[in-house]
Amino acid sequence: YGKSYPKLTAVLCGFVFTVLLVTFSLTDKSLTEMRVVDCGNGTAVLVSKNNETVLFGTGGNDFLSSYNILHSIDNSGNVLQAMITPEIDKKSLDNSVNILKTFSPDEIYCNNIPPEINPILNNHSNKFNAEISFDNLDISCFSLNEKSFAFINSEDLSVLLMFDPISDFGLVPEKYADA
Repeated sequence: YGKSYPKLTAVLCGFVFTVLLVTFSLTDKSLTEMRVVDCGNGTAVLVSKNNETVLFGTGGNDFLSSYNILHSIDNSGNVLQAMITPEIDKKSLDNSVNILKTFSPDEIYCNNIPPEINPILNNHSNKFNAEISFDNLDISCFSLNEKSFAFINSEDLSVLLMFDPISDFGLVPEKYADA
């Protein structure tokens, strides 16, 4: 009679652990996750929900930039749904090419796309100023006075990204100012 308690306890502990693990795994994917990636001389932001990721910005122009972005996307185990950046300039060209070749996002939102990138895009390019929706993730991208912003909204996250570090918060429309 006394030997059955350890077995029963082990079975109950195993059951509780399994239920918690499965519950955590299921609920974890439904939450919106935001990661800011340090890129040495720039930053990038990854927002993920339901196994899909959207990349905002492409960081700087050194090896650390490309490595950290690619590593962060790889580690998420998610599909790169879109890349959103106001422009791809000479500084971020190499990172953009690496990201596009490695992950082939379904969409890219950008105002200025260099000719070197056009063959990679396969006509998946859109202008930066757009209203975008991905699986309960709503994104409004807009430019004011040559400064670019992205408002990200879901049921559990509300964030305003300012792509230029010297952006004037006073330019932001009131409906986005409470992010």
